[in-house]
Formats: sequence, C-alpha cells, structure tokens
Amino acid sequence: MTPPVFAHGHLRLYLLSLLAESESGMHGYELIQALGDRFGGTYVPSAGTIYPRLAKLEERVEHRPGARLEEEPWIGV
Repeated sequence: MTPPVFAHGHLRLYLLSLLAESESGMHGYELIQALGDRFGGTYVPSAGTIYPRLAKLEERVEHRPGARLEEEPWIGV
C-alpha cells in the first residue's frame, strides 16, 4: 500500500496557500494543475481528492460570522 502524500490536514493547507496566492480565486481543475506543477508532476491529485476538500473549506467559510460566498463556481480568498 502506498503511503499518503500529505499528513492529516496538510492538503487543506496547500489548497489555502494556492488560493491565497491567486488574485481572483481558482477552479478545482486549476488547483489540481497547480499542485501537480508544485510537485514537479510526481503527485497530481484526483478530482475525488480535491473537490471534497474544497467543499469542506466552503462549509467553513459559510459558517464564519459575516462571511459571504460569491455565486461563482470557485472559492476566492
């Protein structure tokens, strides 16, 4: 069995870092490509890995007092 690439919670931190670096937010596919680039192609996450984590991040933003989500299909920070 292959060991996990990220320790618990670290993928979320990478996603947040990529979103913070982006000026206008990123689509999930763009995040997948950016992570693949960051790891030199040795690790490219699947959509099944990225989208559930984005959904969790979105839930956290929705529950933060005063937070507002745009109606766009991307998450901006």
